[in-house]
Formats: sequence, structure tokens, C-alpha cells
Amino acid sequence: IYIGEKYVFDSRVKDVDRDRISVKISGSAVNTKTFNSFEAKLTPKSKGKLKFETFVDGNLVKGLAHDVKVRKIPPPKLDFKRMGKGSNNLLLTVTTYGNKNGKKAVVPLSGIYGKLEEEQPEKRVGNRRVVKYSLELDEPQFGSTTEIKIKVVDKYKAESVSDNEFEYYD
Repeated sequence: IYIGEKYVFDSRVKDVDRDRISVKISGSAVNTKTFNSFEAKLTPKSKGKLKFETFVDGNLVKGLAHDVKVRKIPPPKLDFKRMGKGSNNLLLTVTTYGNKNGKKAVVPLSGIYGKLEEEQPEKRVGNRRVVKYSLELDEPQFGSTTEIKIKVVDKYKAESVSDNEFEYYD
């Protein structure tokens, strides 16, 4: 989970009345706290470790302790895949991280012929968002490789610039 993002831990236990369940959170990322509810809601302020422990009638339920890491939201990730052997068409997958995050701008800087075409609109996958674009490599000015530079900025103003080289096919 990420710093500054609201997180709800649901500790319901099958065949146990919710009123009998409580959750204790502890670890280096939070102050230790017990919630007299099956849900623990928190917004971590720093990176570190978190432990969720589930209790029934005040007794720890063995095997229902969960350790998670709290970390800073990473910058957007760009992943390129060639669309077919010997093709100059690529599929770009942009991943942004965080529940409320998403792409703010995807800006081609160099190496692309024409413009980016959105193939798959942004969709949420867990605490990430993924969007896919297709693009065509520009013919290299010399040599047989084209360098692609694309800048992605997310809603939290984190940015990534790709720096990839691809073989150009005539």
C-alpha cells in the first residue's frame, strides 16, 4: 500500500458474527491501534511495515495476521511490446500507481511516426491504472534503430521518460 492513500482492511471471518471481531494494526508505518470493528481504516503517513492482526472475542486468530509494506507511490511505468515479428508497430502500456492516481499526460518526444492511438482506455486494476496505446516507429535518420522518447506525467505530478531503442524494419 502507498503513503497518503486511504486503505480499508476487511477482517471478516467466515461463520463469525462481525460484532465479535476486532483488528489490531502495528508496525513502523503507524502507531499501534486496535479497532473494535471488523474494518480497520487508515492512511499511512510514512513508509515502513504494517501488520494487521484479527481477533475474535479478544483472542488472536492464528493464521490471520497480514504483513504489508507501505511505500512511496512509484512514478509511472512504460512498457513496450512489438506487435508482430518484423513489424514497426508497438503497443505501449502505461501503468500509474495509487488509488486516486492516473495519467495526466502522455507526450511523445521523439521516435514516433504519426500520433499515439489509445487502444484500451484507462482501467483500474487493484491500486493501479493501466492504459494502452499503439504507435508506429519513425524511420531512423541513420542506422537501423529508432530511439523512442515518451514522457508520462501522472496526476501526482510524478513523471517518467522512456528511453528505448528498437530495430526498424524496412
